[in-house]
Amino acid sequence: ADSPICRFCLDTTDEDLISPCAGCRGSSAFVHASCLSRFYRSRKRWCDLSCPTCKHQYTGIAALNLAQIGLTEMRSTHDEEDPAIAVMLSHLANCYGYLGHTAQRHRLLERALQIEENAYGPNHPEVAITLANLASACNDLAEYAKQRDLLCRALRIQERERGPDSPEAAVILICFATACGNLGHATQQRTLLERALHINENAYGREHPMVAATLSGLANACYRLGEPEQHRDHLKRALAIQERTYGSDHIEVANTLTSLGLAYGSLSDAPKQATLLERALVVYEANVSPEHASIAVASCGLAYAYAVLGRFDEATLLRTRVKSIAERTMPKPSAIAAKLKLQLALMDYVMGCRDMAAEEWAAADCELHASVGNEVASAILSTVTTVMRVYWSASRRPDVIAWMEKQVSESSRDLAACCC
Repeated sequence: ADSPICRFCLDTTDEDLISPCAGCRGSSAFVHASCLSRFYRSRKRWCDLSCPTCKHQYTGIAALNLAQIGLTEMRSTHDEEDPAIAVMLSHLANCYGYLGHTAQRHRLLERALQIEENAYGPNHPEVAITLANLASACNDLAEYAKQRDLLCRALRIQERERGPDSPEAAVILICFATACGNLGHATQQRTLLERALHINENAYGREHPMVAATLSGLANACYRLGEPEQHRDHLKRALAIQERTYGSDHIEVANTLTSLGLAYGSLSDAPKQATLLERALVVYEANVSPEHASIAVASCGLAYAYAVLGRFDEATLLRTRVKSIAERTMPKPSAIAAKLKLQLALMDYVMGCRDMAAEEWAAADCELHASVGNEVASAILSTVTTVMRVYWSASRRPDVIAWMEKQVSESSRDLAACCC
């Protein structure tokens, strides 16, 4: 077979070839990063980070490098308070977010919001978009109450400006539903997503990526409500849409594979769970840094599958990887890290490390409360225990459920001393 070449310079050279977009495949998929940068500079359309051939957004390090070039160029010709700078900051922020750099994403979006509010006032549709992006960063930082409040503002703006049944309102509904789920309101989460699904199917048809995104959110609500069959079915439909749209190696596909793997685990199908999560990890490792939170989540789910299947050595290796990511790369304290550690404690129990499991659970519970406060921590813990109850019930391990409920009871009793 012919070696791949850069579609810009039609040469191979010694520079590595990259595939920076989801839509271009085959011989047109590959470019040199330097050629891509030269092409981007030649167009001078700094806020356009999409591929002119397939129209998909560039992703990964390539997109980040282009956005940094774009911001530098725009700052040479625009005032720092110009709304165009805010747009470029938002693009750069989302590139950082894609790569797992949530704190940088949050900081840039706060600055973009400040510029837009000064330029347009607090109730402009452009402000609503940035509010939603900032809320997404808050979600990744487990700042769930702030996420909810930002989305309340954004939804009011979009419903007033675009209408309650507009696609713009549906985008905010999806995000707002996530915030409700994070705060323990899974029934409200499902109601909001059913409304968003109706809007998006009417606006785009049943096979659009926005429909897939809505289905993924709806599946998450079913997951939190302990409804594994509905969880699985929504995700299977979402995955089919995403694979047709993006191909099998896109990060959105990996996200859905991860969730679908957990759904099969909750339905007593650990082999299928392992297969899907192994696929997800291959995609993640090709697209994000080795210490990205998505890799930790997928590895934790795969460790569970291996533990159920009795593949304890492989489960232990993954457990070590998850804990390393949680402790070395996530903020301290971190609700996301705490949730992962709670799940690892259950796995320790399954593998016979009972004393260590109890210690890990207690430490993770303390970290969870320290990171988000008692009210939100209680909501998160309720979700974790609901999901794990379904999972280990399907795996026919009532002893794991009994041990978990004992830890919850003891943690609740000792909370005051722990917080001190």
